[in-house]
Amino acid sequence: MVNDQTMQTLPRLDVYMLGVYVQPSGIPDMPRPLQPGKVCAAPFHNWWYRAVTVQYYAEEDEVLVKLADYGGYLRLPRSDLRQIRTDFVSLPFQAVECYLAHVEPIDGTTKWSEDAFALFSSLIGERNLECYVVGYSIDDSKPVVELFATDDNNRVSIPHFAYFFFEI
Repeated sequence: MVNDQTMQTLPRLDVYMLGVYVQPSGIPDMPRPLQPGKVCAAPFHNWWYRAVTVQYYAEEDEVLVKLADYGGYLRLPRSDLRQIRTDFVSLPFQAVECYLAHVEPIDGTTKWSEDAFALFSSLIGERNLECYVVGYSIDDSKPVVELFATDDNNRVSIPHFAYFFFEI
């Protein structure tokens, strides 16, 4: 659950991490072989973020990491990752991997196309969003959520928003 304190703390954490890791001399990189589940600092778009290792690719010396606060995955050279300071892990991770209720890829698979991902990103944009857990996946116990865009005292579910967006 996001609260006012979290909303204020996470941006400050991002700034502190940038200040520490922008000049990473003296900060150890992640050791080899890198095991899944290790918390580290990962660079992305000129910022540094908390990440969790998912998979190590020994031949390329690359690591798949999950961004712990903003979601998403990155595949990076292991040498780009840094060990994280213990004070940077006191705030609970903010991203929760989940499924969007009432929406599935049109081709019946479980993978979204790049076009679908781009459309979804354009629909949510910079909108205020509300999220409600409506169940849990029977396959992996991840939350299933309904997502609502909230603008000017209106609340519209994202699937309905997409429908009306294209009907106009």
